[in-house]
Amino acid sequence: EKKHIGYKVIGGDLLELYKEVFISTDVETKDGVDFVTWTKKKNVLSDSKRIYMK
Repeated sequence: EKKHIGYKVIGGDLLELYKEVFISTDVETKDGVDFVTWTKKKNVLSDSKRIYMK
């Protein structure tokens, strides 16, 4: 059995650093064991607009 849920960030501090942010979770069940994969995808702003944290 496979399950998927995905999120797109539509506002907030993350969008000051990135053009787009997507986060997804996939769960696959095999022989009674759940395998979970978390994935994040982001498109970086140009260096002139990025905020660097120390």
